[in-house]
Amino acid sequence: MTIKLDKKRVTYDDLKSINLRFRNNGVITEEITNDFRNYIVKSFNQFNFFDIDLISLFNKVNDKSQFLQETFDNVKTLYLNQNTSINNQIKSNKQLENILDTAIKYRLATFYNAFLSEDYKIYKTLEILKSEEIKAHVLISDILDKKFGIDFILVINSEFPLFIHSINGSNNSKKRLKDKLKKQAKLGNLTINRDKIFNLKYHKYFIDFNGNSNYHKELQTKNNQEYLDLISGNIEKQAKNIAKIYNNATDNEKEEAKKELEQITKYLKETNIKVEIKAIIN
Repeated sequence: MTIKLDKKRVTYDDLKSINLRFRNNGVITEEITNDFRNYIVKSFNQFNFFDIDLISLFNKVNDKSQFLQETFDNVKTLYLNQNTSINNQIKSNKQLENILDTAIKYRLATFYNAFLSEDYKIYKTLEILKSEEIKAHVLISDILDKKFGIDFILVINSEFPLFIHSINGSNNSKKRLKDKLKKQAKLGNLTINRDKIFNLKYHKYFIDFNGNSNYHKELQTKNNQEYLDLISGNIEKQAKNIAKIYNNATDNEKEEAKKELEQITKYLKETNIKVEIKAIIN
């Protein structure tokens, strides 16, 4: 199968836009009031979002409120169609329906925050590498995410790929990532054994924060601007550290990292499904 590659060079307007979008990412009421103890919320948390192309919808909107407007009805309808018992309960209980609506909006807001954080990490890293006169490009694809568990591949100077996993930094997110890196996945006619092809030395997690998630959750609801400043500072530090990793990499390490990228590319070429990859160049 041929790989379709869509190339895009980062412009000043791109950097300005993502920075403004990140800085103006407000907190909605549902992010504060969600009740995790309710059984309907627990049921909804098992819902599989992969049936809905949330990424495409994220790329079409300007902010979180628009994202919720574009996604809420489809998610709620699909969930209730798959859970008829819940559907029957909320018909006669408006309070339960309000709880479900809150849970849906909370989860969609979480997705939006994660997508925005990942975009910010990509553009900030490319910006910092360019400021240090280091050429780089980022490879993004639904296939890389869903089948390989890789959020994006950062290829520095066409010779040193790093495989990036964007997580919020909580202990749970780190644990989920460890499990994710060991999973098998079907790629059309092929089976991907992640634990066999990955050289974890070149897999880096890119976090929003490091430490107690409850503390950061409370900070987000009490002072969202301080929370965003903290995340932005953490992302900038990690991006600068990536530049240091590249500058200190040996020729042998560069060759090792390239072998994994070559193996992933081989899988993508041999599968019988369509593969689309976006390349963002600094």
